[in-house]
Amino acid sequence: MRDSFLKLDPRVQIKNPVMFVVEVGSLLTTILWLRDRILHPAGAAPGWFTLTVSIWLWFTVVFANFAEAVAEAGAGGDDLVAAEDREEEIAAPAADGLRAHLHPGGDGGQTPVVHQVTLGRRGQRPEPPGP
Repeated sequence: MRDSFLKLDPRVQIKNPVMFVVEVGSLLTTILWLRDRILHPAGAAPGWFTLTVSIWLWFTVVFANFAEAVAEAGAGGDDLVAAEDREEEIAAPAADGLRAHLHPGGDGGQTPVVHQVTLGRRGQRPEPPGP
């Protein structure tokens, strides 16, 4: 939870442009709410509305940071288990029509396997022949 508040630093948020824009919006709506509370300008939106928008925007930024921090903390061992259960492509088709894949081995390691494929038209993904 602490990391989600530490990530509110704009230098960290700039790496995720969407959340950076939401954070800037949160800050601006908070400033507008404070201005309206102090100066009471004519024609301003109701204070409850500006405050509600501001709270929702701040909640969005903090929750996104929290989800990212949880994902970063949990990324340690879960990926290793998932990698054993799936086939992973490691190279695009080469000029000679060969494609390499990693297949999980019986001993827990991974064995590279090469398939020959025919290259199709642009935008078409060639499929390797069956084993």
